[in-house]
Amino acid sequence: MVFTLSDRPDEVYELVVVVLSDLGDGRTEMLFQQHGRMSAKQYERAGQGWSSFFDRMAEHLADA
Repeated sequence: MVFTLSDRPDEVYELVVVVLSDLGDGRTEMLFQQHGRMSAKQYERAGQGWSSFFDRMAEHLADA
C-alpha cells in the first residue's frame, strides 16, 4: 500500500509505503517506511507516534 500524508497538502507531503508479507502460521510481517522532507527530529517523533499506533493495533488484534 502506498499513500501520501500531509497536514499542509498545498506545501509538502510524506510518502508512506507499507508492505505486508505472509510468514505462514497466521503471522504477517509489516515493512513500514515514511519518506519526505521532514528533519531527523521530526522523523523521530513521527516514528514514536506510529509505534504507539501499531502497539495499540497489536493489542486490539490480540483481543479479537
